[in-house]
Amino acid sequence: MIVAACQQIGLLLLFATVLVFVWSAATVAACALTHIKIDKIAIFFGKPVFILQTPLCPLHIGYIPAGAYVSRDMVAFATRPLSARWLMIAAGPIAVILSAAASSGIHETINQMFSAFSQLSQGAIHPIALGAPLIARFFASASRAPVAGYGLFAAKGATLYILPLPVMPLGDMLIQLFPKRGNTRLVSALQTIGSMILLPFLVSWLVAFISYFWHVK
Repeated sequence: MIVAACQQIGLLLLFATVLVFVWSAATVAACALTHIKIDKIAIFFGKPVFILQTPLCPLHIGYIPAGAYVSRDMVAFATRPLSARWLMIAAGPIAVILSAAASSGIHETINQMFSAFSQLSQGAIHPIALGAPLIARFFASASRAPVAGYGLFAAKGATLYILPLPVMPLGDMLIQLFPKRGNTRLVSALQTIGSMILLPFLVSWLVAFISYFWHVK
């Protein structure tokens, strides 16, 4: 039971690491194309365990193995035309979708993205009855074919990026249409609402994961 759970958690962390690398590499490339300085690249969250000095910028490696971000020069970013700002925001999600298509095929990626909203919402509403079985199906598939498993993981994750919430890339792209962008009360209120919407969603899926791993044999 413990060995199986550790193997599956390790596989999930591997997928998350690859996705983070793809996202970060695409964002760095977009910064180079738009001539925006990068202040730092953070791989994983939390206080840095290692700080590596690279020719491009400092690379911070945190102790919480989840997520990443590229800290860019926001003053320079604000002066770029809308197309350049959209490229900066969309580069990561587009790269993740392309990596999913390369791993499991274009047709399968499209199918997984179309079914993602229904599965993710139903799993959030019924984390034990529906969420945990979906997680079991994912791990069963990923264990048999890890490359295709990553494609499934990336496709489902990329679907969240196109939610029109300020905390998501598509929402951030829409914010760029505002004259003052993020410096308005309306945008701040929308960001708060978006965070409040996502929080219970994430908590429900955390319950689903706990329920699944509790019953792993």
